[in-house]
Amino acid sequence: MARNDLIGALCTFVVIGLVAWLSLESWKNADCRELLRTNDFARAGEPGSSVTAELSEFRAQLEAGKAGTEAESCVSRIGLPF
Repeated sequence: MARNDLIGALCTFVVIGLVAWLSLESWKNADCRELLRTNDFARAGEPGSSVTAELSEFRAQLEAGKAGTEAESCVSRIGLPF
C-alpha cells in the first residue's frame, strides 16, 4: 500500500467515526425531548389543558432532584422544557 492510500483510509475512518458520533448525539437529544415531552409542556399553559397538574408535579420532581437519573441527565443535556 502506498502512503496516500493509508492517509485516505485514515481520513475515511475518522469521518465515519465522526458521523456515527454525531448521529448518536442526535438520537440522545431526540430521546430526551420525547422523555421530557416538550409538546406537553408547551400545551400546559393553555386554558383547559388536562396535563397541567401532571406537568406541575413532574416539574416539582425535576426541581427537587427526584425525577430519576434519566430525566436529570436529559435536563442537563437539553435544558428545562418550561
